[in-house]
Amino acid sequence: MDRLISLLAAMLFALPTAAFLWFFLNKQLAVYDQGDSFLGSGVLWGVMILFALLALLYEDLFPRLIGKIWQLLIKLASW
Repeated sequence: MDRLISLLAAMLFALPTAAFLWFFLNKQLAVYDQGDSFLGSGVLWGVMILFALLALLYEDLFPRLIGKIWQLLIKLASW
């Protein structure tokens, strides 16, 4: 039961993180790329599934990973 609760809590943070990564990458592609490059919703779902698998397999590593991703996003946004 504890593992299920921790997975649900991890998904609470993983879903917005995946969405922000997807939006950030698409914004950068739209600004700096000359072609019609766009990461479709399949990439968004893939990142969400990857986060879900990481949360299941590495429950101790996953919160640190999400924290590092948020720190990187904040640094890139302020840059």
